[in-house]
Amino acid sequence: MSAGADLLREFWRRGVRIEVVNDRFRLSPPGVAPETLRILLREYRSEIQALLGQLPAPGQCPICGDPTGWGPVDGSTTGHCVDCATIAADRVLQRWRDLSEEGAA
Repeated sequence: MSAGADLLREFWRRGVRIEVVNDRFRLSPPGVAPETLRILLREYRSEIQALLGQLPAPGQCPICGDPTGWGPVDGSTTGHCVDCATIAADRVLQRWRDLSEEGAA
């Protein structure tokens, strides 16, 4: 596991996607990531740019670049690794809980 992949996962956990546009990082949505994460993004810039530059790729997580375990058999570039899939599931469950609480209020 690399520090760059771990950092990409932390942005993903917070609901922030990172793209490289004209050799600069674009965070979506803007203004959500805390300054501490943005500092780390600059610190690991070359590693993260290398990871993002190879994605999407068959058999690799589109978030962090780690192997998904599915292999490139079907050419899929959408399967997440276990860690990123868990983060996505946690976010969906939290949203469902939030909606349930709103409906109960």
